[in-house]
Amino acid sequence: MISIDEAVTLLARWAAQLDDVSSDNEANAVMPGIVRAHLAAQVGGGALSEHQRLLRAWGVAGGPVAVSGAELGGSIEQATWLNAVAAVSQERDEGNRHARGHAAAQVLPAVLAVAEAFGACGSDLRAALLVGYETAVRVGAATDFAPGTHTHGAFGAMGVAAGCARLLNLDAATTALAIDLARHLAAATSWEVAVAGSPVRDQWMGAAGLGGLAALRLARTGDGGPRMTDDSLSGVLGRIDPERLVADLGRRYLATEGYLKEFSSCQYTHSAAQAAVALRSELAARGLTPDDIVSIRAVVTGPAVDLTATEWASRHAAWFSVPFAVAAAIRYGDVGFERSASKEREALAPWASRVRVVAAEAPSDGSRPARLSAQLADGSVIVREVPHARGDRVLSPMTPAQEDAALACTLAPATRRFGVTLQDLTSAAAALWEGKTVASVMAAITASTHLTPSTQGVSS
Repeated sequence: MISIDEAVTLLARWAAQLDDVSSDNEANAVMPGIVRAHLAAQVGGGALSEHQRLLRAWGVAGGPVAVSGAELGGSIEQATWLNAVAAVSQERDEGNRHARGHAAAQVLPAVLAVAEAFGACGSDLRAALLVGYETAVRVGAATDFAPGTHTHGAFGAMGVAAGCARLLNLDAATTALAIDLARHLAAATSWEVAVAGSPVRDQWMGAAGLGGLAALRLARTGDGGPRMTDDSLSGVLGRIDPERLVADLGRRYLATEGYLKEFSSCQYTHSAAQAAVALRSELAARGLTPDDIVSIRAVVTGPAVDLTATEWASRHAAWFSVPFAVAAAIRYGDVGFERSASKEREALAPWASRVRVVAAEAPSDGSRPARLSAQLADGSVIVREVPHARGDRVLSPMTPAQEDAALACTLAPATRRFGVTLQDLTSAAAALWEGKTVASVMAAITASTHLTPSTQGVSS
């Protein structure tokens, strides 16, 4: 057994010593895709009218760092918070099942903001993005969360501290102190708040970023000690298992085992939604319509069993409802962002009232199956089952075409409002990974122009 102090020290040494990840590293095969998926969510979310109102409330009026959706840049803090919120505002952000949450949205806005402000790029930025993401996922995977804790924003601060420390080439001791301080700066995130539909849930992602930056700054003053010996995450959110935190560190990258989202709803509802899409297709093949459905029995596992609401006061409340996801998929063949708007929610409520959620035992392999049984007016039953929602890189990977389609939907608000295409974003993300500065990449996205990947400006 090792202590939390020893585990954090090992994590910091790995972070500080990690060199260029562009070769001989399995994470290099997946991190560019994670960056692309995150940027699609961030840029797409920044174009939403709701987010435009938030930008005005924050007074974004000029600064060194790009803020998605804003004409002018902002401070590091504004970009960190607002870009993180934008990335989750459609509930389509990249996730990782080991962490049971979304590491990219918690970590990447802060790392990219610091990189843009300091002009970091190339190998340093690549290493920092991997260190930040991997650290956050490992914290999520190693934590036995307290009952009722929602992981949205809970584990990101430690990843931000580690990633930004690597970006700035800080030594292992300072990095360790920053990570340790960050684990006591997590927000008190609650499933009850999320399921009730409060948009404060999105703000937790910004809090994770600022918590990590605050920890880093305190560590750099030299006044941040002593290191804490308890193994808690922010005291009340859970206990971190030191062994799990560093298991196979540097040999196995949990970053390679994340997922993309096909629907704008909590990932726990996706298997049921995908089964509902298949059910809708079967109805059409029989010459029937969704109106022929009398009732639906939805057998789900894990946290999905508690997501049973059939009326929703907000978008966020709808996103955390199996009946909403099933009703939208049955009615429209998708669970797009627009389905959670006020009028659409009202129209879907009668459909959702036909859905009864039933619990089943969760498989030991981490999959999240769903089985829908639709009782039809003629007395017959149609059954459709999905072993795990499409998008998991290990259990059910998307094809490249499916991935492009999912990300195009995520980016759609920015395509409509600003003319940003998936091709624009894809070329920009590739250029970022291959050596362009963050400032040039974000400027290209804002201007909707293509960037040719280049090694100019690559740091050693």
